[in-house]
Amino acid sequence: MRTRTQARAPLALALAIAASTTACQRPTSAGDREAPTPAATASAPSAAPTALPPIDAAALWTKYCALCHAADATGYAADNAPSLVSETFLASATDNFLRDSIARGRPGTAMAGYAQRVGGPLDDREINALAVWIRAQRPTERATLYPPGAGDAKKGEAIYAQQCQSCHGTTAQRGDAVHLANPVFLQLASDAFIRYAIVNGRPGTRMAPFAGVLDGAATNDVVAYLRSLAGLNAAQPPMAVTAAPVQVPDWRPLPLNPEGAHPTFTLREGRFAPMAEVARALEQKKRLIIVDARAPSDFVALHIEGSVSLPYYDLTLLDKLPKDDGTWVIAYCGCPHHASGVVVDALRQRGWKNTAVLDEGLFAWQRAGYPIVGLPGMQGIAAPPQSHTDHGHDHGHGHDHGHDHGHAPH
Repeated sequence: MRTRTQARAPLALALAIAASTTACQRPTSAGDREAPTPAATASAPSAAPTALPPIDAAALWTKYCALCHAADATGYAADNAPSLVSETFLASATDNFLRDSIARGRPGTAMAGYAQRVGGPLDDREINALAVWIRAQRPTERATLYPPGAGDAKKGEAIYAQQCQSCHGTTAQRGDAVHLANPVFLQLASDAFIRYAIVNGRPGTRMAPFAGVLDGAATNDVVAYLRSLAGLNAAQPPMAVTAAPVQVPDWRPLPLNPEGAHPTFTLREGRFAPMAEVARALEQKKRLIIVDARAPSDFVALHIEGSVSLPYYDLTLLDKLPKDDGTWVIAYCGCPHHASGVVVDALRQRGWKNTAVLDEGLFAWQRAGYPIVGLPGMQGIAAPPQSHTDHGHDHGHGHDHGHDHGHAPH
């Protein structure tokens, strides 16, 4: 595989927030509680503080989140993005979990990190406003979380393979529910949070409660197995929110290979360009424009060589493209088709003649060994097998359009 790496500060991909486990006796540990807000140091201000403008969290949600998590946050609009308003999720997720998940995302998935410090568009106030907005959609009393007792990871692995794997995937392959082996998920989710999800499920989704299926010992074993997976992702960048903001590269001159001939593509359903044909066009120095429809934080972490960042939520950047002269524009994302479909639809509405979505998306491109640029160790997690019978730009992983198509019982 031809791969270049960039020495950049680690950043984050992803916010697939939901999923957890349950069964035991002790109250939650200090690590599961909200960190207290530090007291302000008393000092006489030299001038009256300037009032900050209010934040329209609903508008932020519509712009950045509804594409995958749905307008009402019930999830599964694309890429199997989970519901964020299931009662058991809101009862067990801390505010820090919500904020950090928005900020850092989920590496290797379609959930980008949205904090400015990782290359995303949102500052801390906006991220906090989104977390508050999510809770306001379904006010829910916080649950008392009980961490699991000691479990046997080996036994838990066998239980997971039988009960959970078909939906939650493996370390290398995502399922159609929350990817529990994700490194940032495991950093942010406490054992008590995971245990609670297993025991109580996620009402409103296909994630059923396992209180009557797994006893306390078996639940503890599953939690122990999931916790053991944290070390398996050591090759992934840690995706920490850094003190210094990540810088997103400026656009390169477009198109690629301006003296090259126009390529030809055999589009599936008149919309999807095969990976092999796009890779061949690059190798043969064909005239081409490739745009990355994901958030800029994802672009810095991993992108196709020669592409530029044109996120789905900022279509004004289409004005930066050269005048349409028949040059092909290929858009890609990690969904693998949803965000890129938004960009392609916008191009076609503007009259662009030759546009297409990269079939199967970025992570399939990476696994195929085609040219990429990324952080050292950045690996995309394989998406669930996809049906080729879906239609329109709403192309997630198979038929994931109803909010009942997410968490199958595991």
